[in-house]
Amino acid sequence: DTLTEIGDGAFSFCDSLREIQIPASVESVGIGAFAYCENLAEFSFDGTMPELTEMFDNCSITRLVIPEGVVNLDGLCHYCKELKSVRLPESLQNIGYKAFYGCVGLADINLPQNLDAIGDSAFFGCDKLPPEIAEKIREYNPKAFEMSEEDLQTVDEMFEAEGDSYKSDGTTLGDMR
Repeated sequence: DTLTEIGDGAFSFCDSLREIQIPASVESVGIGAFAYCENLAEFSFDGTMPELTEMFDNCSITRLVIPEGVVNLDGLCHYCKELKSVRLPESLQNIGYKAFYGCVGLADINLPQNLDAIGDSAFFGCDKLPPEIAEKIREYNPKAFEMSEEDLQTVDEMFEAEGDSYKSDGTTLGDMR
């Protein structure tokens, strides 16, 4: 209960980590703190940090409950393919860039009344969301389900590094999937 900080990458690649409860005393969680914890299924957080940023990559969390007091999510979950449900607090004002990028199993999320903005690529690959939720998300940002220009440039660079040439015809990776 006296823990105040979890550093960058603190538990990354901890395959044996199955659940974690972060106490209210924690004031900051570093980037990638739980990245590639492929067996992390349960996460709870009792604190009131105003921002949660890039905590999870490739985790097997199925349900995520963000506590009241959080106002900004930025790049929170990348490729958490097992994530099916997210509960967002009414305090949330911003769902930032790539917040749920590649969470292909996400089928249930609430949008708080106080929400001001949704960033580009925030829901890229989240094709299981109900049409009415997807439409509300697009009202905030038409690019919320699209791959960012930065990602398309990375794809181009990967092909060039392998000696291949690639010219985009406007097809997104979501379309190719």
